[in-house]
Amino acid sequence: MTNSKIIKYGLVQAILATAYIALAASIISRGEELFGRMEGTLSAVAFLLTFVLSVAIMGIIIFAKPTLWCLNGTKKEAIKLVFSTIIFMVIITGIIFMILVYKKPAQTAAELPDLIKTTKPLPESVITSPLTIKGEAKGTWFFEADFPVILTDWDGKIVAEHFANANGEWMTTDFVPFKSILEFESPYKGGDPDFMKRGTLILQKNNPSDFRELDNALEIPVFFE
Repeated sequence: MTNSKIIKYGLVQAILATAYIALAASIISRGEELFGRMEGTLSAVAFLLTFVLSVAIMGIIIFAKPTLWCLNGTKKEAIKLVFSTIIFMVIITGIIFMILVYKKPAQTAAELPDLIKTTKPLPESVITSPLTIKGEAKGTWFFEADFPVILTDWDGKIVAEHFANANGEWMTTDFVPFKSILEFESPYKGGDPDFMKRGTLILQKNNPSDFRELDNALEIPVFFE
């Protein structure tokens, strides 16, 4: 068997392994959303079974074909295939880490201290309607003395929209106090899974220009009562 064909098999196996890992990671990261809060012995059993199953599947993907080749007497090619698969997986892992490093992180309340600060609500507060929003922002965050306020549910759907108004002269580079009262109907209903309590309060910079690079926003995680 030619080296090019072995390399091709290695690439295919690396892609299959990565696809399975991505699927498993997606299910695990959304576990509470899909299955609700899992506690006790049953959740531990489910986790361990998932782990063992993942090891078995990865073993099949990476080592099944090389094992068959060894049994058929092509041990050298089998070893090349294993190393080819591992090399491709290292390359894919490196690409993923590069994406993570260069990806701009989502901004939260603690990440915009020099532009906008909130005193109410605090991150991960439990909120009810009407919601009073207070804080201070640099005058450059406003336009015509206000900026948009958006409340979304766990899925990013808009629950309510309003404006925060400056309590003072906004045409300045200093911090200006602001306040907003947001009325909304909670998307969380009794009996819904706990993950549906999550929401995000977004305080958007008022940018009247067409230059999207000037957009900015402060995102505050909250929980609906």
